Amino acid sequence: MPAPLTSAQEVHVERLYQYLRVQHAAPESVLKWFRAIPRHRFLETVYLPERGTGTPREAVHIAPETNDPALLESIYADSALSIQLCGGICTSSTSQPSLMAQMMSDAELGPGKRVLEIGTASGWNAALMSGVVGPDGEVVSVEVDRLLATAARQRLAAEGVERVRVVEGDGYYGAPGYGPFDAVVVTVACPGVPRAWLEQMAEDGKLITPFALPDGSAPMLRLVRQRGSCSGRFVRQSWFVSVRGGPWENWPEPLSEQAPALATLRRLPERRRALPWGKVGDGRQLHEALGLFLLLHEPERTITIREGDGRPGIRYALRVTNPDGLAVIGDHELACYGDPAADARLQELLEAWIEGGSPRLYDYRITVDGKAPLVLTRAGTALAFEL
Repeated sequence: MPAPLTSAQEVHVERLYQYLRVQHAAPESVLKWFRAIPRHRFLETVYLPERGTGTPREAVHIAPETNDPALLESIYADSALSIQLCGGICTSSTSQPSLMAQMMSDAELGPGKRVLEIGTASGWNAALMSGVVGPDGEVVSVEVDRLLATAARQRLAAEGVERVRVVEGDGYYGAPGYGPFDAVVVTVACPGVPRAWLEQMAEDGKLITPFALPDGSAPMLRLVRQRGSCSGRFVRQSWFVSVRGGPWENWPEPLSEQAPALATLRRLPERRRALPWGKVGDGRQLHEALGLFLLLHEPERTITIREGDGRPGIRYALRVTNPDGLAVIGDHELACYGDPAADARLQELLEAWIEGGSPRLYDYRITVDGKAPLVLTRAGTALAFEL
């Protein structure tokens, strides 16, 4: 049996629980497990963010008996924590507690439910879900990283957590032979929905997955399976570590502002045109909404550009070839270079987007049948985003 909590640990566990209650993150049937299963016991090493930059820094060891107030404050904050770095990049984390609670609520977890988790990481989320589903339920958690999978099994056993089966493998394929599942909860950002997840879901099953977009965000997608297909909507904004494995291992990253290809294009004749944001609302949010619209209509010619000088954010752009042309969406204007075909096509899409009501991310309804591309519909118009 695990040792009792120290008084300092109890204070921080209780503080997180009360915070989640005040935030109404989930029903009490979910939240009570954040009090019963301490987060620090599922952490061995964390990479705390550097002040002012948010960049993970050197590793900090977490002992079960840790009593350091500053360390406990970081562990029990409502924040994701990096638990694995590769080349300075976070490749695994323990998710933000309030988001974990919301995902369990979105999945409608409860007694007797069978859950497939994609991305075990520390094992804490699997442990919490096992409490929610109770003795008649089960959690099958798939982890692509052997070291993480082994460590999670050991922590779960040490904490006496039962009804969690950690499977080492590529989550893209789900957990063949273990389904069907009442819920699939994905804890990594994926730019699509694999057929395997749909095939392993029970009727009326729920799929909760962060859907990776080129701007670096991963809005939470909630789908319900009925009569062989899944449909639903984006329910909230979120950010997650990128998926590893499957066909998405080398998903293209945004281009740097200094990329040679962009430098060449920007030496071509330039034209600028003001964007009509005043007709439809706030510039930055609409830039992202128009970028998604562009991506859905021109997936092969849409590129994303990471802003320079350390500024956060992504620019969507349309690129054409033979001859070369580039049209970049800014906060207030279009910047166009070279062949005017890029400019003309982007202007055409801009007008179609405005005429269609300037749809935002949460306006779309999503349908996936596991065979056709992901289909997003609004006002009777079907848009296909090839996965």
